[in-house]
Amino acid sequence: MAQKSGTNENGSPVASGIYLYRISIKSLEGNETFVKTAKLIMLK
Repeated sequence: MAQKSGTNENGSPVASGIYLYRISIKSLEGNETFVKTAKLIMLK
């Protein structure tokens, strides 16, 4: 389980709820990119 501080990039608190996040990883050779979108449930 990952833990988050419950704040945004400005340090302000975020509300509980369902959030979508996207991760994008480029290969070391630079010719392939892995992209995944998923939901995150934030509970306080």
